[in-house]
Amino acid sequence: MTGYAQTVGRCTHCALTDRVTELLSDANGTISPQLMPFAGFLLATSTPQYLWSWLHRSAGARLIAQLATSTAPIDHHALDQLPQSQEVIHLRQLLIAADVLPRRFEPLALLEPWLDRQLTARPRSHDLLIRPFAQWIVLRRARNAHRHGRFTYGSAGNSRGRLRQALHLLDWLTAQQRSIAELTQADLDQWLTEGSHYTRRDVASFLAWTAARRLTPKLTVARQRSDIPTWFLDEDQHLNLLRRCLTDTSLPLTVRVAGALILLYGARATTVAALTTEHLSTGSRGAYLSLGDTPALLPPTLAELINDLAAQPHRFAAAVRQPRYLLPGQPPTRPINPASLSALLGRYGIPARASRNTALITLAADLPAPVLASLIGVAPATADDWSRWAQVDWGSYLAARDAIPE
Repeated sequence: MTGYAQTVGRCTHCALTDRVTELLSDANGTISPQLMPFAGFLLATSTPQYLWSWLHRSAGARLIAQLATSTAPIDHHALDQLPQSQEVIHLRQLLIAADVLPRRFEPLALLEPWLDRQLTARPRSHDLLIRPFAQWIVLRRARNAHRHGRFTYGSAGNSRGRLRQALHLLDWLTAQQRSIAELTQADLDQWLTEGSHYTRRDVASFLAWTAARRLTPKLTVARQRSDIPTWFLDEDQHLNLLRRCLTDTSLPLTVRVAGALILLYGARATTVAALTTEHLSTGSRGAYLSLGDTPALLPPTLAELINDLAAQPHRFAAAVRQPRYLLPGQPPTRPINPASLSALLGRYGIPARASRNTALITLAADLPAPVLASLIGVAPATADDWSRWAQVDWGSYLAARDAIPE
């Protein structure tokens, strides 16, 4: 049986090698030096069945075959010009992991190509306004935040939101046959009330920029913000969900670890998604996890779950560098998308926002704001807010809380 299995294994490897060679060969029937590392990377997979399916059925495989036979260079710019489908995103990450493309921080790198696509079918006047605003305000702030390690997938979404709402306002003015110079407070108020004020208020930074350059008068975007968060779990819900994450073996390990970190430490989904094995450490008292500047001592049960998660094998595991993501995406060279993580938790009955709020209000009642900020990696001002809110009677939160979304 052993000899038979070895023979089958060799035949499978030969078939995979033939298919990889066919897929990556150029018009002359040879694999270019640039793609040779990619061939080795693919054949290093720990799951041949997955590779066989990807090579024969995926849009990503068809795309790399087209790129291999093209005379155009295979680089980030070429992939940026394509619609950013899951197949393109997945292929890019595979090429990065194989050292065919240089590593870059995708949430930031994709902002400019995204803006290019948004401006393609819009008037030249929109382009002349939005590009300077993007370069000097949105992208400048994004790059600065990235240099300080504070730019996340959520930050990229906020940056797109500011640009998107600025474009929507310009589109609305064009439909009204008005220019940005003719925008009045009454016009702005009308535009805000016609749509979702929660998203349209993102236009405030654009209007501050136009006012500073005297393109518009100073205009006001009302914030309509409640003083305190209102999505919370009651104490029994909170403890039951935490107990479930720590003890329920029917839950996926990813859900158990992510849910426990949010319920126990009030960690953001973006923070949890970005965790790697490098954030784990061991001291005299046990295992620690760095969510902020100060490593947090993990309960033994949670430490065991995290170690089990870190030890799980993944596709292309042989080619994944250390440190590895604790919650890898597809491929495992990138983290899971925070929005996908929150949605996954929701499917198992763990509302991420309410869980985080409840953990934070509980911690803030016991810890000084500077300690809270250092422990879980929130801004000092945010920690101060939670400490102030924690002084409010707990029953007031439960009485005022919103319905928790499914």
